[in-house]
Amino acid sequence: MVKHRRHHAPSVIVLLVGVLLIAGGSALPWGEFSFEPGLDQPPMPYGGSHVFGFDQTLAFGHSVVNFGPVLLAISGMVALCALALWFTRVRGLGIAWRVIALGSLVPLALVLDSLWSIFDESPGTDLQQADSAPVRAFGLAVSNHGATSHVGPGLLMVSFGFVVVVLGCLIPAIRSKQVIPDPGATPPLHGDYLEPAAPG
Repeated sequence: MVKHRRHHAPSVIVLLVGVLLIAGGSALPWGEFSFEPGLDQPPMPYGGSHVFGFDQTLAFGHSVVNFGPVLLAISGMVALCALALWFTRVRGLGIAWRVIALGSLVPLALVLDSLWSIFDESPGTDLQQADSAPVRAFGLAVSNHGATSHVGPGLLMVSFGFVVVVLGCLIPAIRSKQVIPDPGATPPLHGDYLEPAAPG
């Protein structure tokens, strides 16, 4: 008897890798800004140079929010979906867990789009539109002085984790066959058992 089974191991592994990347990136800065020597006198907001972490995330219509806990919540949701997917054997239920995991990424997609757009042309212009007075002042200083901007490792890790999770959701289930012997069947006889005994 042949028993067909479905499992989602490749998808689960890829999803968990994406979860680790997003959770790890949440503790790292998303942007680093620094002024040329001598241009930070007198002292500017944040001391002239600043590293922005996800506790100061410019997103959702230029509002400055603490997005770190949200990143951890999204990571937890995707991890739960991956765990549920691991134990899922019902046909069609795996699609539901994948859809839920993708749905949890919608806020992250909006934030990533906002953060990456800061580095497109003039970072100071976007920072000046923030609803936080210190961030606006820092953006004005960035626009008026020779400042360099760098994409932080946190933004890179979270973005890569986002892509990995999406890919993990697109990996289909794998079908496997397991041959189960029938305990009531009589094993066939072969060889000498089918040959008559030799005459004495």
